[in-house]
Amino acid sequence: MYGSDRGFFSEKNVMSCKQEGVKVVCIPQRGGTKAPEREAYEKSWEFKDGQRFRAGIEGRISVLFRGRGMNVSPKVASASSYGLQPPCSPTTS
Repeated sequence: MYGSDRGFFSEKNVMSCKQEGVKVVCIPQRGGTKAPEREAYEKSWEFKDGQRFRAGIEGRISVLFRGRGMNVSPKVASASSYGLQPPCSPTTS
């Protein structure tokens, strides 16, 4: 399952997910008039279930950021963002 918000919707993204083997793609269509097939799909239980799952994950991430102090990902952060000095390089004498 792949779930995301309206900002990621495009036919190219939906097709890319399906080509990669994603069984349920839960990306709501952005504005405009929806085709009857698309409207029916967005009202289906599997689509709604995927959106609920995504919303739950976002809630859990929010709790981690607020309650656990996970403001910056260690993989992305540099030493200076933690107020640390870069390691000293060994001197050759």
